[in-house]
Amino acid sequence: MGHNEADEPSITQPSIYRMIRALPTMRQRYAEKLIAEGTISKTQNEAMVADYRQALDEGRVVYPPAPARSAT
Repeated sequence: MGHNEADEPSITQPSIYRMIRALPTMRQRYAEKLIAEGTISKTQNEAMVADYRQALDEGRVVYPPAPARSAT
């Protein structure tokens, strides 16, 4: 049976999406790795997250746009 691309996957596959939501995000996993290896501290991680969220709330650009490509 096919599916409609407009279908919400958490509605059509609730069990799988419940399991996915229970997993840590990639950002959380990477931060845990960096903390474990001593690259950053837990405090630094929390500060970076807070700074990023504040930038989003203020409408600041959080990542510079990609340079335009020249048509060749």
